[in-house]
Amino acid sequence: MTLALHTEECQRLLQQALEVAALQDSTAPKHPKSRYADSSSDDEDKEDDSSSTSSEEAKDDTKQADTQDTPPLVDEQVPQQRQEKKKKKHTKVEMSQRQREQAVQKQFESLTCEYFPLRNNKRLKIPAVVFPKDDEPTVSWMHHLSLQLQQQPVVVLALRSGRFAGAVLMQNECVVHTTFQRYTVRKGQGKAQSSQDNAGAAPKSMGAQLRRQGEMQLQEDIVQTLKRWKPYLDAAALIWIAAPKTMKRQLFVESLKADDRRIRRVPLDMGRPSFEAVSLIHAILTRIQVEDAPLSDPISEEPPVDHSEECAPENIDETISISPQAEIIKLTSLHEAARDGNVEMLEELLESESSDVNCQAGEDLMTPLHFAAQSDALTASACVTLLLEKGRANPCRLDRRNRVPYYLASHDKVRDAFRMCRAALGEEYCSWDAGAKVGPPLTEDDLRTRKEKEAEKRRRKKSRQKEKQAKEKAQAAQAEQARQEEEARQKEEEEAKRVRDGLAPKKGGGNVCDFCQAVCRKKSQMFQRLTYSYCSTDCVNKHKRELMASAALARFG
Repeated sequence: MTLALHTEECQRLLQQALEVAALQDSTAPKHPKSRYADSSSDDEDKEDDSSSTSSEEAKDDTKQADTQDTPPLVDEQVPQQRQEKKKKKHTKVEMSQRQREQAVQKQFESLTCEYFPLRNNKRLKIPAVVFPKDDEPTVSWMHHLSLQLQQQPVVVLALRSGRFAGAVLMQNECVVHTTFQRYTVRKGQGKAQSSQDNAGAAPKSMGAQLRRQGEMQLQEDIVQTLKRWKPYLDAAALIWIAAPKTMKRQLFVESLKADDRRIRRVPLDMGRPSFEAVSLIHAILTRIQVEDAPLSDPISEEPPVDHSEECAPENIDETISISPQAEIIKLTSLHEAARDGNVEMLEELLESESSDVNCQAGEDLMTPLHFAAQSDALTASACVTLLLEKGRANPCRLDRRNRVPYYLASHDKVRDAFRMCRAALGEEYCSWDAGAKVGPPLTEDDLRTRKEKEAEKRRRKKSRQKEKQAKEKAQAAQAEQARQEEEARQKEEEEAKRVRDGLAPKKGGGNVCDFCQAVCRKKSQMFQRLTYSYCSTDCVNKHKRELMASAALARFG
């Protein structure tokens, strides 16, 4: 049974867990055999009976209410087609809700959780990430949070690959939400433009400039959104953030500080940020689960993880649950070689028998395969291939943030290396789909075919560009020829008009008198009449008399 944290039933269970914890503290011997109380008082039994009775009565009332709310049968005169449409629509809504609940439950089961005992051999299962990082998980703190969530909202912010999604949710209702997207990552590159610039390569192409501008616009949009949401941020009980380490600083602005104790990291991979994704994050991380307590001794601590165990195909699907309070383990030489992309050193270490290829270390408890996947794209594919094929590494191992190595792949070439190893090692090596989350197998023939298709695509594109350029060049030449022909025609018309007017052909040059062909130094010294230019008033009058005489002769025939 799963319950939302803000519900009264959840508060009742947390109160019961508080009572059980207090009872254990008061009656537990020096060496308790069980974390749970073996017996309870008659009052507690009565309370359980009354609560169960009341719950059964509530179920009966609910059934009666459902029966009363059920609409009457449709009249026989209503067309059968309308009834079928209503049934199909109702079925689709039920299916979508069922699928969403299944997705929420699947993600909830993958979380690292804390357990608190209840009566009747039951226990509460609560995600460990909900508790403050530096404090011990307690039921009293959780009970206080449950009371807060009845009056205070929860803010969820997700940022990834130029996409931002945020929502303010009050209990199960969305108060306000927003999503926007900017072009910040080149396709197939896997990194933001700022990361490429900081690495030393600062291209000046138009696409790089657009990506830099997109990052600036994205940052400005986030700042403006968080400013508008400042009242919600101040009143929030929890603030969930789903963003890579390199992008979290974009969320910490004036309205939100990095040292805020209400901030929690989202340990889930929800894909692209969207309103549906942030809604699922809220549904997954603000719920608890009631389950049967195991028969084994629940108070005994989990045995320490044996990092010396080699990964074999028969046990390769196993994943290790690491407590979030574990100490930071120092990186081994294998981790450092995988992180730095040192292929030669990695090969030497794998040849030695003492190296443990599945050892988890560092702040996030990552394996060498995790470090290799997120290293530089130029050497990451070779490191991944070495670790999988030669070192027999486990691609299903999760780090502290519940991430598989394939999720950390920094480039398409690295993801292709995982897929090629899947084809080489076979499907029996591990659970490639459910465990490692690796894409379909990729062989050399598939890779060659894909390269040929891409080359053919580039050839077709280049051919289209050449055809377009040739067409544009032909159109430009045709337009130039038409312009020259038009200029020649106009020049011929002008010369013919001059001959009709009794003028000599005009000399080449700009400032030439149309009557005497004298050249003037400046255009301002010339006189204009009709469409003619003259060097003096004398030429104006003489040409005027000639034109009048020519017109008179033309009238008399």
